Amino acid sequence: MFTGIEVAINREKEVKKWRREKKDNLILKANPNWEDLAVKDYGLDPI
Repeated sequence: MFTGIEVAINREKEVKKWRREKKDNLILKANPNWEDLAVKDYGLDPI
């Protein structure tokens, strides 16, 4: 969660500059089983 759109955009730009390994580690902290969050949170059908 972010306090505003500008903060969210700046964070996205920061993360996009990271190497894949660092991004994977960030994901693993919040979603260790790599669950499809669209299915879980929004009830969308998995692809």
